[in-house]
Amino acid sequence: MPSREKPRLMGNRFVSTAAIAVFLVILAGFAGLLLNPLNTLALIEPCIQWFQPSASSANIERFHVMIRDFGHFLIPAAAFGILVIGPLRNRPLFAFGLCVSFAVIDESFQNFMPGRTGSIADVAIDTSGAMFAYFAYLAIIKLLKLRKYPAHA
Repeated sequence: MPSREKPRLMGNRFVSTAAIAVFLVILAGFAGLLLNPLNTLALIEPCIQWFQPSASSANIERFHVMIRDFGHFLIPAAAFGILVIGPLRNRPLFAFGLCVSFAVIDESFQNFMPGRTGSIADVAIDTSGAMFAYFAYLAIIKLLKLRKYPAHA
């Protein structure tokens, strides 16, 4: 390897590692404090009451739980997408492992936060979101290869 490419490669690795670290810190901020159930309920309840003024508190709570579970699915899926488009390009298994690891760590830390509890079910939903994104990524890559090389179909 020429001597000029070695510093560039190290610089790219540093930028990728720093980008992943910043991404995880931002995600942890959202998961830890900003997406606390009381905070999300304060956002969701007025919206539900605007669309359905006669909604009971039980229906509001059910809808709130559904939205939170969808968030547990969507956030890791989006995180996976951001990682494979950005710093972990061409390393989808590592990105998937990072998303699953983050889910486990996040839910574990929630046991030590006031008003939060960690949940194995949330880890499973997070993992399924990342897995869905992983399979979508593989399908997109396959489609792009078929478009580029249609004779190999």
